[in-house]
Amino acid sequence: MEPENDENTGLRNIKIIIETAENIKPTFDITDISFEVKFKNELLGKSENYMSFEKEEIIVEFEVDFQYDISTEKSLDDLISNPIQFLVWQAPGHCDPAVSEADASKTLEPGTSIFSLYESNALGIKEPEIVEEVEAITETKVPDKVTIKEPKKDKSKMNETAKSHDSTRQSKGTVAKTTSEESKTSHEISDKSKQSITSTKDNEPFIWGWSNMDLELLFLGDKEFAQSLELCETVKQLCTESTSPENVPRIKVKITIDKPLFDENRKLENILYFTVESMYNLPESFPTNMNYHLSTMLPSEILGLNSACIENGNYLEELTVSSEFKRWPNIFENGLSNDTYEKLDETTDAIKNKIAVNITDIFQSPEPKIEWNIMRPCWMNEKSNDLFKKMLIRYRLWPIEIYLYPKPQVIENVANISKNETLKSKASDTSKSKLNASKSKLNASKNKLNVSKSSIQKKDGIVGEPLHLMAFADITNLLYPGVTKTRVVCQIRTFQPIEIKAQTGLEISYFISKQPAVEEILPDKVEAKSKGDAKGKDKASAKGAKGKKDGSKKSDKDKRKNEVENKIIPEKIEIIEPTPEPSQPLLNAIGEPTFIVIEMELMKPLRPKRTLEDLTNELLALIPNRVPLLKTVMTTHFAVRNFRECINKLTKEINDKYQELEESKGKKALTRDLAAIEFVRFLQEDGSYQVYMTTLLKSVAMLVSEKYKFDGETKNNKIYENFISNTYVNLVDQMNKELNGLMGCDIDTCKSKPQNIEFDYVYCAEEAVELQAPTLAERYILETLGKDTRNADVWLNLAIYYMGQGLQDQAFESLKESLALKVDHKCCLLLFAIILFDKEDYYLAETTFLSVITNYPRFVDGWICLYVFYKSRDNNEGCDVCTEMIIKCAACRVDKEEDYFYYRDGLAWTTSICPDNKKFIQTAMILIKLRALKFAELVLNCEDLVEKGPLCYYQGVVQYLSGNYEDALVYLMQAQRLHGPDFAVNSMIGHCQYRLGNFEEAKDAYEFIVYAYNRPEDMHVLYTNLSMIYEKENNLDMARKFLLIVCKLSSTPFSWLLLGAVFYKEKNMTSAEQCLNESNILDNRLPETWAYLTLVNLNNNKTWEAQQCYVEMQKHNLNNESLLTMVEDEMTLHNQKS
Repeated sequence: MEPENDENTGLRNIKIIIETAENIKPTFDITDISFEVKFKNELLGKSENYMSFEKEEIIVEFEVDFQYDISTEKSLDDLISNPIQFLVWQAPGHCDPAVSEADASKTLEPGTSIFSLYESNALGIKEPEIVEEVEAITETKVPDKVTIKEPKKDKSKMNETAKSHDSTRQSKGTVAKTTSEESKTSHEISDKSKQSITSTKDNEPFIWGWSNMDLELLFLGDKEFAQSLELCETVKQLCTESTSPENVPRIKVKITIDKPLFDENRKLENILYFTVESMYNLPESFPTNMNYHLSTMLPSEILGLNSACIENGNYLEELTVSSEFKRWPNIFENGLSNDTYEKLDETTDAIKNKIAVNITDIFQSPEPKIEWNIMRPCWMNEKSNDLFKKMLIRYRLWPIEIYLYPKPQVIENVANISKNETLKSKASDTSKSKLNASKSKLNASKNKLNVSKSSIQKKDGIVGEPLHLMAFADITNLLYPGVTKTRVVCQIRTFQPIEIKAQTGLEISYFISKQPAVEEILPDKVEAKSKGDAKGKDKASAKGAKGKKDGSKKSDKDKRKNEVENKIIPEKIEIIEPTPEPSQPLLNAIGEPTFIVIEMELMKPLRPKRTLEDLTNELLALIPNRVPLLKTVMTTHFAVRNFRECINKLTKEINDKYQELEESKGKKALTRDLAAIEFVRFLQEDGSYQVYMTTLLKSVAMLVSEKYKFDGETKNNKIYENFISNTYVNLVDQMNKELNGLMGCDIDTCKSKPQNIEFDYVYCAEEAVELQAPTLAERYILETLGKDTRNADVWLNLAIYYMGQGLQDQAFESLKESLALKVDHKCCLLLFAIILFDKEDYYLAETTFLSVITNYPRFVDGWICLYVFYKSRDNNEGCDVCTEMIIKCAACRVDKEEDYFYYRDGLAWTTSICPDNKKFIQTAMILIKLRALKFAELVLNCEDLVEKGPLCYYQGVVQYLSGNYEDALVYLMQAQRLHGPDFAVNSMIGHCQYRLGNFEEAKDAYEFIVYAYNRPEDMHVLYTNLSMIYEKENNLDMARKFLLIVCKLSSTPFSWLLLGAVFYKEKNMTSAEQCLNESNILDNRLPETWAYLTLVNLNNNKTWEAQQCYVEMQKHNLNNESLLTMVEDEMTLHNQKS
């Protein structure tokens, strides 16, 4: 341990202090306790003996100083991968001689010992009789609470003390025999455990407990730290009594170091924690009585990738409750536990599983398994950390080797069998048959396992040859920025050196390099010959020519022997290397693959995580800076309008509050005066009164400062007093005008409800797109934008319209404006990232995707889009991280409740056909609403459905919105065959046929839905298209019927226009004029509406009204040539008549 050169700069002095120990149960009548400190199974120090009392705190203050050289990377690796071991020893103690001499003057009752008296006092028993006895025997005052520490013993008095102790122990044993049966039953287990310890050890010192402590905090820069370590008892397994947390035995340990491990020249780079858990789904004839070793590569600066072996795997035949903690490797001295303080992960959600097994059920099944649960830490400097990252980037897989070979006692049994074979002549017929049967079983066992040369049979216990296996661990998740931990399932295969080298870069197997040489496995004659040749060569070199003379005297028997040996080993052997067989997977009895679970964890990620601030700054660099607006009102007009709006909103709010008061009071009526007082008290208790007053004062102050200005003196000035009174009268007058206007609207009759005007315009815009009127749709969106330019949702709607028209650049600019108003807008960020992906700006696209999931970590649609992005870029580690997050977030899709966009359904298609548990289809629906059709198609291709009907439907929707109506029909026909002819599929088929001009086929599809039983009530596009088909067929009754349904359920300016046109063709001018007026109220800029109003007024002989409508028609540029010709002909005819 100590370095040779004390001047070494890498020398560190580590001090270990055991401060206290408590709750250590004594095993003997008088028990001495000592402590040992070990590192790498080497003793660092042993304490003196301390006398123990149960539940008594022992002041230890035992210090151990040891120097450690950290100048090499291996020394640091040993320091992090090996714990400090603390062993607690117990041995029979001895009484103080003074106590024995006082025994002559004061005799105790039978069965009483000095130890029991001291123990009673230590436990806080205040019986006066016991205290008096102790004081009389020891001739000392008994304190309230004592901490007994054994003094240094005199060797000359050891024999006398031992004799007294033996007599005391015998007397205690006689008393124990007279105890009642109830006492024996209650303490049966604990008594047996103590008796077993004392009987097996013969009252010799033994290890009572132990604990392990890692030095990780030293690597983190701490120079001093303390921990309370729980002690594991050696007899705990024999005791079923539960122990409360406050009674758990523990020691308090403090560790200090003179200088930190790292300085400016040497910094902490990384620490890798490799954990191997268990191997499951074992084959039916898997070897049982074997040594199970595992090896993997760990990075090292000197050796590159160094193989590390993990031993002591345990074969468990049933569901055994093992330790919940991970274990240290290579610490199995005296059968003690090697638990760490790192808990095993019992959940299976975060396990990366790419094989067809249900690991949750397998973990809970009682099937046999091989358990390690061992964690191997590994220190990595900058070079080894880079090497680990480069190997992971190059190969993407990490090698795992598993080696099974017989235990030593099993090999001895085989040797005994081979010796018995030499006694064939002396054996009986029965023994011969048994021996032959054992041989046949041994040969049969070699072919029992298909994937190995030999195996061991469970029932017969026949031993086979070593078994070499391998596995590939996909730990590419560690390459993802910010990821420090991955837990993977690895399928077990037979070992194939060429395959493992190609997949992981493993050059030399750890276990193959440890196998014996070829000469060691040859027959005995071959070994004898090789030894004889070696000796002959040595003699020839020493004796020279004398060797020839001795050689000439060889007998004929030796010559014949040489000839036989030459036949056994020819001088030149032509070795023909056979073609290596590929590795085969191990399978259990039902054909499921055998697998092992491992875990890799890093102290620091290989690639740093990108923070929210960095992502936001990079995103803001793409967004133009908005010019800040002044917060003061510039004109009197704005101040007056603000005052009127304030009065309006306050009045409606007060009215709503009064209705709440009436509902809370029920039928109890109040007089006007009492109602006013009660209402004011209600507003004050609710907190609304103060809010209303503050809002009104701000509005009045703004109006007075802008409209009513006074420049003269304000003190003792009658003009100023008149100015105040006039201002008050004007303010009250404006308030009364606003209130009178509200009373005229009958405000008291109904509770005010805010209307979503933007949603109505968006609905009309979508209808215009379906009716192939893109100019009208753009006008609706721009009108919405003109009403509220500070609304990010309106800019998003404009971007969606541009995406639907294929104008990606315009959509990109609209999204910039939206993000400038709200940089964390969820849907805007998602669509912005998709446009960047289409532009092949992958870095900024990833930045935007990461901004989405960083702002909304439970946004499952964002994780799915990021998964598709990584999949298109062949980023496997990113895909794995996204898959893990998708599984975690799939059950809580709550973020969509915050956005109205998720509830808005399409006019031509529906979301009701989507299965609830299909995450990728749900995300594709959002992308379809955003008109990110290409990216939606990529998301749909990632969905794996047993029932392909919904998947084909949404693929058809994507093609329909893209304008590929024939391709859409192919998908929809397949969806109809798989899912059935319901309203969703048939309506889309009708829309495609209508766009292609196949009106008969479209009418058949529509009529099937109209007369179906399970159909939705509002099918706006379907009814509109069907009525237009009927109008083309001159079936005006059916056209009028469906248009009335449309206007009843979801009226729009265009639907009222179509209904007015049908009434005009039926010569019902009154109804036509009413419908056209409704259309004008909703939108007075439709030229078709003014055209039909012109025709209606001409038929009603309203020349002046007809001329005014004709002027409005020309003002808004009517593009319908047939309708324009009809209007001009009617105008010409009417002029001729007049």
